[in-house]
Amino acid sequence: MSYSEPTDGGEFVEEEAEIVDLDGEPFVVVGELDYEGEIYLALIPYEEGGDDEEEEEEIEFVVLKETEENGERFLATVDDEEKYAKIGEMFLDLFEEEGEDVSE
Repeated sequence: MSYSEPTDGGEFVEEEAEIVDLDGEPFVVVGELDYEGEIYLALIPYEEGGDDEEEEEEIEFVVLKETEENGERFLATVDDEEKYAKIGEMFLDLFEEEGEDVSE
């Protein structure tokens, strides 16, 4: 899987899927984007052993910003609504290219 660079200067970063814990709920990182020097992640709820029918359904994702404090990685909300929408659209474009059916 290869990601192309979006026209607005952001850069898609390809990485293997990882599972993160958000307030006790597991989420899968389905995309990572380097935009204006900051890393943003697209996440979907983790479900063990989903079947093919579920994969056909539209899946919603959330966008979080990666931050680092004292050498530890944290995920934070994106408070700027315009930036959140722009980054969400960039992820949607990426997923569309990859043939995934997801929504923000």
